Amino acid sequence: MSKDKIRFRDLLGFFVLFIFAASILLLARQYIILKNQEGLLAKKKTLELLLEASNKLKKLWHEGDSKNVWKNGLVKFDVYLGTPETTDDSYLRCNPHFLELYFSQYKAFGKRQDAHFVIYSKKYRYLVFAKPVWFDRAVDGRSKRHYKIVTKSNSSRAIIPNYAVYVELYLPHNKEVTLPVLLEDSCHDVYLPQRVYGVGPYKLGGKKKDWTWDNFGRDIYIDKYLVTYRDIAEWIEYSNDLENQQLHELLPSTIEQFPRPATNLTVAQMRQFCAFKGKHLLEAHIFDAASFYPFDIDEPKALNVLRGPYPWTVRRKKFYLARPKKGEKNKLQKESVEISKICSKVYAKECFKEYKLKNFYTDSVTWTGIFQVMGGNFEYLRNPINSKNNLKASSHHFSYLNDWHQLGVRAFWDGLGHGVNNFHFQNGDTPSGQHQLGVGFRCMRFVAK
Repeated sequence: MSKDKIRFRDLLGFFVLFIFAASILLLARQYIILKNQEGLLAKKKTLELLLEASNKLKKLWHEGDSKNVWKNGLVKFDVYLGTPETTDDSYLRCNPHFLELYFSQYKAFGKRQDAHFVIYSKKYRYLVFAKPVWFDRAVDGRSKRHYKIVTKSNSSRAIIPNYAVYVELYLPHNKEVTLPVLLEDSCHDVYLPQRVYGVGPYKLGGKKKDWTWDNFGRDIYIDKYLVTYRDIAEWIEYSNDLENQQLHELLPSTIEQFPRPATNLTVAQMRQFCAFKGKHLLEAHIFDAASFYPFDIDEPKALNVLRGPYPWTVRRKKFYLARPKKGEKNKLQKESVEISKICSKVYAKECFKEYKLKNFYTDSVTWTGIFQVMGGNFEYLRNPINSKNNLKASSHHFSYLNDWHQLGVRAFWDGLGHGVNNFHFQNGDTPSGQHQLGVGFRCMRFVAK
């Protein structure tokens, strides 16, 4: 065989080998592209399912026990939530401990509830779960939760709400793709309408000036309810302040008390708690604005801000709180007056034995939507106008006949302790038989435009 034929054969073999190798490389490249596309499509499909699950999570967060599972006793009760007998189910809305109750006992919340969230898509059934988080500072001693609290004070994220609940969702067959969800509390505060407001009780004639103010151009939100022991437990668990982590003695020992108003803090501790939530202590004139029913509610720039002493009416007459006529017995002892009608509005001293009051009760509400403004617990209100009038004295310590049960009528608390000597009530009207007097509080926040 000639050398030319050998060289041609070698070149032909090399060319065939080159074409074969190039074909292999092209097929491999196409295979990789196809796999990447399949991976992207799978990731896209996973994220779509997780987004749908996140909508269910947000609905659960805002609606709470809409299926009455907790209310009907179909789950084991959580120490932070109390019991249905003592607590209104409105307490479960925007409540991370109710989420944890759901995540840990999800099978009780519906038939075929085989996961935290079940998503149906094109005849397929997908199971979505919340990722567990290990936590070593829980007040109840449990080391695993399915959420965590993030705030500006305990998170390094650049953009984050003042307070949010962090939940991470995933599908068991694709754990590498997760969806973080931040849940903000939109259930427990109300917006204060922009208008002219009065400060304290209305001044009828005389030389005393009726002070007014307005919040035009300012967005103010106020807590609907007093801060609870559950809130305080959460603050202790997630605070970065080592001193705050040692405040377990503030917490109650029984399950029924966690949903109750926290009444054993000092003013300094109240201020720190509100700061943890990105808020401020509620101020007296803003409390008044949210409580007094406006005489002319359709006129936000009223020149004369008329207001009555009760949150449910513009009239000055006491309605069923009117004093009994001379010689008449206490109206609570008369069959003609329903005790629930009085005690649901003003939980006074006489109500303890006759009327069972639930935590987070919603019977008594102001025109703006805040609760617990008459009777019940003392409430501290920071008063930048008159610091000696900083205590809402209307409470269960006084008879419903007492004049303390009026809006804007306040006593003084030094904020340092809870003994009788830490308080001053005008005219010596100090609660009798009490060694320690609890004081509740609530927070407010300003939103910059």
